[in-house]
Amino acid sequence: MAFAAKKPTETEFVVPSLAEASPAYAELVARKSNLLASLQEAETQLRRDEAAFRARPSQMSEKVAVLVGDCAPGESAYPTAARIREQQVMIAAIRQAITVIETRLSAERGRASLAVCDQVRGEHKRLVRDMCAKLMDLRESMLAYQTLADALNDKDIAWSPLSPSQLLALGHPFDSQSRLAMYLREKAKDGFIDAKEIPAQIR
Repeated sequence: MAFAAKKPTETEFVVPSLAEASPAYAELVARKSNLLASLQEAETQLRRDEAAFRARPSQMSEKVAVLVGDCAPGESAYPTAARIREQQVMIAAIRQAITVIETRLSAERGRASLAVCDQVRGEHKRLVRDMCAKLMDLRESMLAYQTLADALNDKDIAWSPLSPSQLLALGHPFDSQSRLAMYLREKAKDGFIDAKEIPAQIR
């Protein structure tokens, strides 16, 4: 028999993004994106100009370049060394600006994350409590199964054909040091549940 599909909740909880939680973070992200685009454009142009600079005719003057139609009067037919240096300086400045933005983003990420945590705190606690409740329900099922297993063993019944299915990964339901017990006590310590909610045998 197939398990019933879980019904979708009426309203799904949505975790806000850092940008949604912090306008300052959103502004920094946008600024970094613009700088990265500018850097890519500047580096592409620099590569083109460097290639053109290396390929320029060594003996052609600007006047000759105008006369042969390589450029208009007052313009340079090929990138100059000064222009390339200016581009290199600009690229270095953009890279430095990106580094500054990334440092500020790192700091703002912490502040924005705290804002998101405040908004998510209630839902987070609800889900942890829900897991704890289900674990305690699971423990009751484990106890019922253990009762059956003990009865079979007490009567010396070879019941391996049933495929024994103790949930060993979580430990024995009476073991106060089992993973299940330690998890529940940890969540009680963290304030998600009251310690009195934990079954006395594993409290």
